Amino acid sequence: MTGEGRGDGTTKKTPLPRDGAPRTLSCGTPADDRAGWRRLRDLVHAGHFPQCVAIAAPEEEHEATAAAVASMLLCREGRGGDDCPSCAGWTEGGHPDLMQGGTVGTPPTIDACREIIRWTAYRPVLAARKVAVFFAADRMALPAANSVLKMAEEPQEYAYSIFLLSNPDLLLPTIRSRAWTISLQPAERAAALPPPSTAEEWIYWMEKNADTEVDGLVAQFAPWIRHEVENGHPEAAARLDRLRMLLKTGRLSQTMSFDLIVWALKEGIAFEHVFDDIW
Repeated sequence: MTGEGRGDGTTKKTPLPRDGAPRTLSCGTPADDRAGWRRLRDLVHAGHFPQCVAIAAPEEEHEATAAAVASMLLCREGRGGDDCPSCAGWTEGGHPDLMQGGTVGTPPTIDACREIIRWTAYRPVLAARKVAVFFAADRMALPAANSVLKMAEEPQEYAYSIFLLSNPDLLLPTIRSRAWTISLQPAERAAALPPPSTAEEWIYWMEKNADTEVDGLVAQFAPWIRHEVENGHPEAAARLDRLRMLLKTGRLSQTMSFDLIVWALKEGIAFEHVFDDIW
């Protein structure tokens, strides 16, 4: 994500190095304006962006995703690309308070992770934060992943870790348990998939999603709804869609959203009557 300066003040993307060594990234913009992007922006603007985040997105969007999130986090106003001192610090070589490990499709080595850890020990140069981006986090070797656990669990007050991945199911549990999961996967790409039904399936789902951020929970409804429609269960699909829309209002916390899914789908509680006042 290095960039060549252009007259309009933006950057032109050029190839990333293939050696997987840490380096800086250049400023960029998101690929589109999906709901997940809006959620990311809202978290930054509200000052609630978590210090450790796992972002699931199509691999071809990882570079733009990393640049867009870093641009917002490093901006003094949380917008990115304005005239604050930090945004003015973007150059062809990137930003002094941004470091990447690995490249798109290639995870960082343990040496690269250790270098990032050393780098985060020093306070930011221009921004109020430092941002470390780990590409292909769902392919990280166990030693490399273990090396960043303490940084993910007990980060410096100014240090933010962004793990880019394509398949959340392949992210090591040790990292997943310490990170908020945000999905930017287009809903239309999701294949039909039945929701959990047996006790064993629900136990697995609850263990896997206990710390999944609200957007990640909402993203799971599209394949469930499609499955019910394709199997001739329109009423079940409509109920799932009502629950999905309730969660998308953003008025429920992660814990409340998680519990509501379990109560409504596993226990069969009529959530429509319980939450009438926030529709």
